[in-house]
Amino acid sequence: MQTPHIPLAMPLIALALLGCASSLTAADCAENSLHSSSGPPQDLGRGLVGQDVLSTGFQSPDATWVLSQQTLFDCAEGRQATLLRQHGSTDGAIDINHSEEVAALMQDVSSFEAALADATAASIPVDVTSTAETCGCRVYYPELRGSKNPYEVTG
Repeated sequence: MQTPHIPLAMPLIALALLGCASSLTAADCAENSLHSSSGPPQDLGRGLVGQDVLSTGFQSPDATWVLSQQTLFDCAEGRQATLLRQHGSTDGAIDINHSEEVAALMQDVSSFEAALADATAASIPVDVTSTAETCGCRVYYPELRGSKNPYEVTG
């Protein structure tokens, strides 16, 4: 019985591909689509990652809206908080503006719970959801994935 011949290059290629899969960077996490864009995530320390998100849409053919949000990811728990930073229209009119409060809150985040409490105290609308591992958490805190579904690169 003859053993199959595997060229030496095959294991080396597999190792190279494995290395590429783990070399995801924060810049790779920035997204742009038709009505939404996000900057690269930022490591806030203590297993927390922040990311700016900007969305636009149409109310009517003559009116469009702009929504600026800050997303906070708790990589260990798999939770996501989306804080409303600003809402307005593309003509410059601003209906809601929590930009300064959100910026101050994100400067010194001690924990996910503290950020939620600070947002509530400042009357900043916040939506909390559970999530699988995010791109930013995979970049900065891959060891915190635990049993969450791993982030997968698409496209």
